[in-house]
Amino acid sequence: MATLGFFDADSLRLRCRIAPSAYFSPAALSGKQFVYLVVVAAHPVEPYQFANVRSKHRSDLAKTIAEFARMTVEDSRKLLPSKFYPSWVVFTKRQKLNWLNTQLRRIWPHVDEAASELIRTIVEPILEQYRLIILSSLTFSKLTLGTVAPQFTGVTIVEEHSGPDGVTMDLEIQWDGNSNIVLDIKTRVGVGLPVRVKDIGFTWGF
Repeated sequence: MATLGFFDADSLRLRCRIAPSAYFSPAALSGKQFVYLVVVAAHPVEPYQFANVRSKHRSDLAKTIAEFARMTVEDSRKLLPSKFYPSWVVFTKRQKLNWLNTQLRRIWPHVDEAASELIRTIVEPILEQYRLIILSSLTFSKLTLGTVAPQFTGVTIVEEHSGPDGVTMDLEIQWDGNSNIVLDIKTRVGVGLPVRVKDIGFTWGF
């Protein structure tokens, strides 16, 4: 590992040195990690040229993305005739939401944990408030929404209710879960009556 030296561009006078320990990890210094060096030389008159180029590139990219975001289906059809569409491009009124379902599956374990605790916190005091005198307690011994996340089955743009001020959408969600909820009902005579609810399923549109 060599020490880096920085020289003056006009006189080649040494300005400073940087030891390898300042820019290499201990693993690289000990030879346990491969290191690939890239040398970048700045323009002597325009030292900020790299920053300026990157800034302009980001600005141009943002403008292009904004233009695409404003495109409608009709704009896409005008820009590219149907005979040139790839096989995976289909314009339908009902669109799938695979990307949203993928993200929902990833976060579902955390949603299940938070929702189960919220349900327990809200419902158990209500059950206790309206508990019959012959019962000693009403508590959840098990409460989980399961490992199967709900699925968004599709979204439809309602064109007749959409306009320049907004877009109206019909969203449909379906859940065929493997939830497991057990409510323990204990009587004052010592008899326990567990009530179990499992495999909840529903379809909801809004």
